[in-house]
Amino acid sequence: MAQNTNSNYTDPNSTYAQPQSNYPSGGGPAIVVIILIVIVIALAGYWYFSSHSSSSAPNFTTVTQTKSLNGTGIFMSQSQAQQVFGASLDRYTTTDLFTNSFIINATVFENLVPQLQNNITSGWVTLSNSSDYATDASLYYVVMAVPNAPHDSVLVGAATISPWFMYGMQLANTNSGSLDGLNYTYAQYTNSTAWAQAVYGWKGNYVVLSLEYSNPDYLVNEAALVNATASATP
Repeated sequence: MAQNTNSNYTDPNSTYAQPQSNYPSGGGPAIVVIILIVIVIALAGYWYFSSHSSSSAPNFTTVTQTKSLNGTGIFMSQSQAQQVFGASLDRYTTTDLFTNSFIINATVFENLVPQLQNNITSGWVTLSNSSDYATDASLYYVVMAVPNAPHDSVLVGAATISPWFMYGMQLANTNSGSLDGLNYTYAQYTNSTAWAQAVYGWKGNYVVLSLEYSNPDYLVNEAALVNATASATP
């Protein structure tokens, strides 16, 4: 199963009236049920994340830079992500790559690719979730400014097969090309619980990476993923 990043989703049908109780306020079965629900949700969230993280993930050294030096963020638009999924979005989040509280950040890249240390001047991340829950599809679009984008894009591409990103997946298919100034490699990865698709490369001064995760046997259209990645990058 793909990464569950849908933490901001609120079920519109979840609101219900609390039954009357003869127990004092703050006690009785109702509060016990609420506590159990909280515990179950917390355990489910932990399982979902840990089941898609490498058990041998390294302890990353946090970068000291706290934000991009260039204030103009580069993000994949909602409409572009919708075209990739062929569905509306359940979640759309954008953030600076130097936001270390976000799951994919500059610290991750600088530790997986030592050549990037102190060389990422700016970067941004876009996270989108498809509203089609049957596919459980999520898409990360990452762009980062580096001194030598053509060279560093190869290193970033190699890093995408690390357990941190691919969870022990096997390479299923790959090809490369150029579109709208983006020189890219496209690859599919799979295991028994998920598919992943990656587009990585460079355009101008930027290293670009798109990572799509979904349930087994579901793949987004390759051309749509490549096109969205290329058109989102200036």
